[in-house]
Amino acid sequence: MGKAKHDDKQKLVKANKNPFDELDSKYQKAVMLRLEGYRLKFIAVTLKNKESSVRQWFTDGGICAEAYKQKEQEQKDEVAKLFPTISQGIKEAAIDGLVTLKKKARTHLKAAQDALDRAGFGATQKVEDLTPQKTTIIIERMKKAKAKYGRKNNPPSGDGQTTPGAGVS
Repeated sequence: MGKAKHDDKQKLVKANKNPFDELDSKYQKAVMLRLEGYRLKFIAVTLKNKESSVRQWFTDGGICAEAYKQKEQEQKDEVAKLFPTISQGIKEAAIDGLVTLKKKARTHLKAAQDALDRAGFGATQKVEDLTPQKTTIIIERMKKAKAKYGRKNNPPSGDGQTTPGAGVS
């Protein structure tokens, strides 16, 4: 496109309140691709133009510059209108997620408390002395609790064989 023709188009675009509608379909497509986040090189290949030409279209004073700015502002305005709805949806989903997490945490906490109770530790008892002798006592209590309340099949012993119904050693 010649320089004079390009200048005439620019004047027409600037005189119009909606510069996008005044663009040829080729330039409209370039604007839409750019708004979708495509790089100038991709737009150039798609529209069968040189990248330097496409770059010039989007620089200040370029044939697509005003239309691009206008469409970009329209997108921002649309998102701004939707933002309260979107943020409310996020807020509701976050609250639902936290409620679910709280329920699951309560279930897991209760299971952990039950396991400690079965091993002989009350809610207020603390394990402070972790000497080898105390650790052995704790392990023995846990083994007894497992034997009394645990699974019927014990995990494999040191030799790799499982003996159903066998006691804990």
